[in-house]
Amino acid sequence: MDFVVFLYAKGVRGIRVEVKFSGYIAASLGYREKVIELEPSSTVRDLLALLELPVNKSWVAVSIGGKLRDRTTILKDGDQVLVLPLGGGG
Repeated sequence: MDFVVFLYAKGVRGIRVEVKFSGYIAASLGYREKVIELEPSSTVRDLLALLELPVNKSWVAVSIGGKLRDRTTILKDGDQVLVLPLGGGG
């Protein structure tokens, strides 16, 4: 697992979330999961901004705890986040 760690002011502790990738995203990245440390009160939008995804970020859905969430959802320490590509037709 890769780790992204941010430094905070003394005494401030960040939150850690486990991010899992599926489908084309996982295949393109070459790994299926990553633990990321974020500032407290970070949102799904903040998390996606940090990720270097092989697709446009508007083409992904995010599930936390098995439920689809929008970009304004505030992440909590220990959340398990699944990032998956939206299906397409053709």
